[in-house]
Amino acid sequence: MNGSPLIFGEVLFDVYPDKTEKLGGAPFNIAWHLQAFGLNPVLISRVGSDHRGRKILSLMKKWHMTVKGITIDPLYPTGVVAITLKKGEPSFHILPEQSYDHIHYADFTDSNKFKDYSLLYYGTLALRNQESSSSLDRIKPHFHGNIFVDINLRTPWWNKEIILKTLNHAAWLKCNEEEFKTITSVLNLNSAGEEQWACTLINNYHLDSVVITRGERGASLYTRTGNIISRGTRSKIEVLDTVGAGDALSAVLILGILKKWAREVMLQRAVEFAASICQMKGATPDSLKFYTPFLKNWNLNL
Repeated sequence: MNGSPLIFGEVLFDVYPDKTEKLGGAPFNIAWHLQAFGLNPVLISRVGSDHRGRKILSLMKKWHMTVKGITIDPLYPTGVVAITLKKGEPSFHILPEQSYDHIHYADFTDSNKFKDYSLLYYGTLALRNQESSSSLDRIKPHFHGNIFVDINLRTPWWNKEIILKTLNHAAWLKCNEEEFKTITSVLNLNSAGEEQWACTLINNYHLDSVVITRGERGASLYTRTGNIISRGTRSKIEVLDTVGAGDALSAVLILGILKKWAREVMLQRAVEFAASICQMKGATPDSLKFYTPFLKNWNLNL
């Protein structure tokens, strides 16, 4: 089994109020970081036959990412999300019927090759459309590594069925505090407080770990063995833009899972890396120099 993760879901452009366009989509952001960390991820997604789609493919190639999992849709446009910022916190206007809603499993590769990968990541947004959701359903039976799922509850693009489907077969679950409260409410978990809710969720859905992000207060990790780990940033930072912070945290957690880091170590590193993303505009640094201090401190020799 090789160390390359499979990342399934949306790639799109985040469009800011000043009309600046930044590459985005949680799966894409994570794949971008993992490439910089030396893991050579395979992103399974779909872009339109338009200038944004061509730009995505070009930028991926320049970043030395494989594009073998990207297919081109002749009908639907490359994904776009309009972002508005209020005190640095983003709000998202997600357009319907985008190319990533129509990911074709048959377009990718021989299904037998899926079993050679060590981790599968996906989130809830790419499951809003039946076509992409069905493609993921056809991948899962061929996959035997860790499954890391990301709850991104973007109204109106989620429902209880999507939450349940996301939990099915998952080993790792990541969400923010508000999303976690929504999950426990939707699933009618009869527990008192976050710790008991996390324990119930882990036991009911056979999860290995649950990670709950808390913005500037860091994150907490609950494990199947009952351990609770909480970490915050070591120093005060100047927040410019929180878009992509959660994805940055997920990327380092995935890196830690594949590198077999201790959970305390991976969570602290994930929180610190997410904080660094908050100090720039957009979710994906365009220079490998951004990653150099982390690669050095984490003893990752590329």
